[in-house]
Amino acid sequence: MEVIRAKKAPIQCSLHNPDNDHVIRQTHNLSKLLLSHSQDLLKEYLKCQGDPFNQSDFRPSPSSRPDLPRPLPEMWHSLTDEERLLDNFTAHFLLSHHLRHTQEEQKELNPNATVLHALLETSLNRTCHLLANIRAVMDNMGVAPPEIDTPLPGNVTIFEQKVKGYWVCEGSRDWLERTERDFASLVDKLPNF
Repeated sequence: MEVIRAKKAPIQCSLHNPDNDHVIRQTHNLSKLLLSHSQDLLKEYLKCQGDPFNQSDFRPSPSSRPDLPRPLPEMWHSLTDEERLLDNFTAHFLLSHHLRHTQEEQKELNPNATVLHALLETSLNRTCHLLANIRAVMDNMGVAPPEIDTPLPGNVTIFEQKVKGYWVCEGSRDWLERTERDFASLVDKLPNF
């Protein structure tokens, strides 16, 4: 899978300003909340898909992943704050669209899975809120958002839809781990009041 890299804009203002400090702390807290929620979403998603998804050893082929950048934890230390923000913005932008497609597909595939529908709705809403917070931090730091093509749903089989939904739920969890880590790093750089 290809990693999407956006060009870095020059920083026009400092990381430390009162408006940004609040948004950074708020975004860190939101990412922690979403991360705990993402485990519940993935478990419920797998439970609702039936065999073979609900089996403990289920793991689909990585070649069936949707177009999502990888969190790349092995490269994390070498990234600048700006690169981390751009990566997070790109990932959560794409995830918000993939979550919306997954939600629509699940309403058709599993119309009685009301718990799953509610978890997908909550995850989508919070991901959009997280994306808005990341954008606010970027704006405060003078980092221009990258241009990203909106992913479109493809014409796939029911099984392929379920596999894509699995990767979206897992990708969301993996990116939330990275986002929480990235914003914890930013919080550590803020002055203590």
